[in-house]
Amino acid sequence: MTQIVPKATRVLLATLAGSLVLLAAGVGSAAAAHESAEQPTADCYKQVINDWENNGRIDNVYAPSCYTQAIQNLNKYPDIKGYSNVIQDIQAALYAVLHEEGRGGGPSGPTAPAIGSGGGQSKKTGRGFFTRLGDNLAPGNAQSIPLPLLVLGGLAVLLLLAAAATWLARRIQTNRLKQPRPPAPQPRRST
Repeated sequence: MTQIVPKATRVLLATLAGSLVLLAAGVGSAAAAHESAEQPTADCYKQVINDWENNGRIDNVYAPSCYTQAIQNLNKYPDIKGYSNVIQDIQAALYAVLHEEGRGGGPSGPTAPAIGSGGGQSKKTGRGFFTRLGDNLAPGNAQSIPLPLLVLGGLAVLLLLAAAATWLARRIQTNRLKQPRPPAPQPRRST
């Protein structure tokens, strides 16, 4: 005997499956690290700190203002500032950039201002919501949420959705059982 699945239960299962797909897509985009070539901004110090945090040295070339902002904002990262030589590394990178600028070389890295841009402090436009979200949540970012915490949060959301779907399905089933059934037709008596 086949059991017919009620329409409400099918809708709940489809909703749960859809939310699982969206959650998987969100975690996947958050886990993808993305490097972008932007002009220096008011918070370009994060790029310098992230670059140093990656392997203990600064591999890219940034605008001089980014280095000074990084040194000024190291109080936000007491574990990095207190237990490493990050200040000396940032100062050495800053001196190298200033030394190259003095020779007419100038910064040539991904965040170097374009010639004639006046140090451009504008943000790059045209980036999508999910790209910005992925950049902010990506592992390796000094400001990011740790990946295990993201995974645990996703599992918690999935468990809550499953519990809500189960509760709703049982409630619908209980309401159907409580509805009075129409009386069965009585056979006619022949006289």
